[in-house]
Amino acid sequence: MKGLTKTVEIDGRTITVRELTVAEVRAWFHALEQADQADAEVDIIAEGLLQGASFADICRVSDLEPDGVDALTPSDLNRLVAAAREVNPDFFSLKDRLVSIGQAALAVAGKDRPVDTGEATPAPAAED
Repeated sequence: MKGLTKTVEIDGRTITVRELTVAEVRAWFHALEQADQADAEVDIIAEGLLQGASFADICRVSDLEPDGVDALTPSDLNRLVAAAREVNPDFFSLKDRLVSIGQAALAVAGKDRPVDTGEATPAPAAED
């Protein structure tokens, strides 16, 4: 079975966004675990410029090559994100839940440790 697809026209080019298979979602999750274990460097722009999807996500679900991303504007990329979320609602729902779980875990871990601001802590006031 082919799955859902949607085409998006950007500057005279047709980009096809397609639905991921379960095997592709599993491979994505496995790669995510491997990257976490390898302590890989993160490209903040690629991961954080767009709301709800990374540049890698866009390329994973479309026929856009990674080197083609930099030539597009954020508004063009956001059109691709909208199409990607439309044809892959389950993948992006899973990704959103994993991000929420990670944020909750960090919040809990942060409550157990004092935050080091780099400033000296004032000494407690002497009691009379």
